[in-house]
Amino acid sequence: MYRYDKGTFWKGWSLSEERYKVIDRKTVQRIFYRGLLKINDSYYTDNSPWIYDEVMHFTPANSLPSSDNWLKEEKWIWRNESDWKDYMQRIEQKKIKKEIKSRW
Repeated sequence: MYRYDKGTFWKGWSLSEERYKVIDRKTVQRIFYRGLLKINDSYYTDNSPWIYDEVMHFTPANSLPSSDNWLKEEKWIWRNESDWKDYMQRIEQKKIKKEIKSRW
């Protein structure tokens, strides 16, 4: 899994690769972490990215908030171009519906 974290006041932007060991249907454990930015190069020449983190358990939720991250609008973030096109069409349809509603 590749992970992108938007920077905050104390921490800058980060991009990392993480790997997880699936223990069962509801439990995973992170076993690998490596930063993908140049500032991380010196750290990983001295330290191994293979780690054994705490075990994480799945917690079901009744509903999830929508994920309208601005990165989803960037074509390069999608593995399949057709998925990106579908997403952009949904975004456009939402804009049109919102525009129509605001006129009434």
